Amino acid sequence: MYGAPLANPVNSAPLARQHLKTCALCWKPPFSPFAAAILPMPANRLETRCAICQPAAPLAHASLAAVLLAEGDFIAAAGAGRTAVSLDAAPGEPYLSLGNALIGQGQYSAAVEPLCAASERLPGNATIHNSLGVALLESGQLTAAETSLRRTVELMPTLIEGHSNLGHLLNLLHLPEDAAAHAWRAVELDANFAAGWNNLAGALLALDQPEEALTAAERAIELSGESVEGENTLGSALAALARDGEAREAFERALKIAPDNAEVHFNHALSLLTAGEYSTGFSEYE
Repeated sequence: MYGAPLANPVNSAPLARQHLKTCALCWKPPFSPFAAAILPMPANRLETRCAICQPAAPLAHASLAAVLLAEGDFIAAAGAGRTAVSLDAAPGEPYLSLGNALIGQGQYSAAVEPLCAASERLPGNATIHNSLGVALLESGQLTAAETSLRRTVELMPTLIEGHSNLGHLLNLLHLPEDAAAHAWRAVELDANFAAGWNNLAGALLALDQPEEALTAAERAIELSGESVEGENTLGSALAALARDGEAREAFERALKIAPDNAEVHFNHALSLLTAGEYSTGFSEYE
């Protein structure tokens, strides 16, 4: 159902790295700061979190997956997650680790099933509902995604990513007032959260507030640097203010980052047509 488990789990190099970092049976107090940061379980359950000392413990492999996710090794993290959920009586955490690893690989549809399993086992976990909402959103299941993301912010009203993701989704559902409210909440919680500012800019554009949208879009780029989403939103705000040359430049910067992005090509084509460059604009539109 979830793919093959990690081969030879006890002898693998990543598991050896996990053993050195997080094994509560081998580390003597005080634990390393790294171990403390990635071991959210109560102290009396730490002994189940080393995949070398406890190769049959699902939480041990889930812990390894968490380490690998933090290191950006999504493929290995998915392997550890598959091992965890293949073991008997796996709790919710291994399914969350597997789902997040699949999201990291861009396999959003595949991530839905393990994340649903995680939410069934841990229905009050806001992080799980947030990840499930992202997977559903990117899989095109917008109604189900809205349910998950609203549940996320209900469970944890201070989860920045939850408000930001919900704001983005509500923009897609053409609910700009609600979208703006959640985007504002995200940037109130963290004024340096670039995605929140970009989502806010999109909502403000839909509310016909281009000046405010431009300010938010500029703040997003200031925080994150050039990105497809940021430059596209900036270009849309500039176009709404009839600053057509600057809008075109923003769309062109976005296309340099993602030459195949259909939405940016469409917006770029409109900017060319607005400038009277009909031949180039219609060619780009097609």
